[in-house]
This record gives sequence, C-alpha cells and structure tokens, in this order.
Amino acid sequence: MIAVPDAREIAALHFEVEQFLYHEAELLDEGRFEEWLRLLAPELHYWMPAQSNRYKRERERSVGGPDELPYFEETWDHMRQRVARLRTGTAWAEEPPSRTRRLVTNLRVSPQPEGCVRARTNLLLYRTRNENRVQTFVASREDRLRHDGAGWLISARKIVLDATTIPAHNLSVFF
Repeated sequence: MIAVPDAREIAALHFEVEQFLYHEAELLDEGRFEEWLRLLAPELHYWMPAQSNRYKRERERSVGGPDELPYFEETWDHMRQRVARLRTGTAWAEEPPSRTRRLVTNLRVSPQPEGCVRARTNLLLYRTRNENRVQTFVASREDRLRHDGAGWLISARKIVLDATTIPAHNLSVFF
C-alpha cells in the first residue's frame, strides 16, 4: 500500500517540482541544451500526439493514441542527436537560432509508485526568428518525473498542442 503524504509534504513536493520545471524552461530559453539533456532520464519517452477536431460525442478521441501517427515520438538518444545537430550550424531550421520564452503554469503534482511524480502543466511557448517570424504554441504537458538521488529527471513527457494544425514552419524547438 502506498503511504498518502500529508499536506505539508505535498506542498513541499509541489514547490520542488515547480522549481525544477522553471529551471528546465530557463535552460531551454537560454539555449543551454547540453545542461538540459542532463535533466532527461535515459529511458525518456518524449511524445507529441496529433490532435484532431471531433464531434462532442467523440471528444475523448481528439488526441491521437499510441497506435496513431504523432507529430514526434523521441528517446533520449534522439534528443542528444538533435542537440548535437543544433551545434553544427547546419540545422537550417534553427539558423539563426530561435528566441524562445516558455511560461509553465497550472502545475498539478501527484505522487506515483516507485517514488515517481506525475506533473501536469500548461505551457505557453513564444518563439521568434529573424525579424518577423513569430509563433505561439499553447499546450498541455504531462510529465513523469523520477528522482535519481541527485535530482529530478524527466522520464516521460506527453505534449498536446491546443491547435489541430501546427502554427509554425517546423517543430525544431523543445517543448
């Protein structure tokens, strides 16, 4: 049986996870991608299912499932490769690099078995490139975090964009 934490423990956990997610957003916004990689667990599952418009009676099917084609589905090794490519100067989608600002809000934290935590958040990602390319992504995120003794690691992230079509030329930024 899982012990139910008291309100003080939940508040402390909420604050700790909140600070972790704010730190992650700061690393990404500052382009400190190698440091960001260290926040990702080796077993990472980083997934953005596609969203579609459905009638109200089919609303639960509006977000694609594991058997449907996602916008992306990546592992830790994929992320390492993406970061390495960004550093080559030949990743045309990020040359010159995007300027981003991530606003992470509405955190809900729930303890899970094996010392893990489920963290659900809303994300507003503002991205600008060159002089006049501006995109705004609004999404919900669901993370599975685990503590490795030194700090939190993201072992899974599911990102669901509110838009049913991508409001950008590419998805080269991290969510």
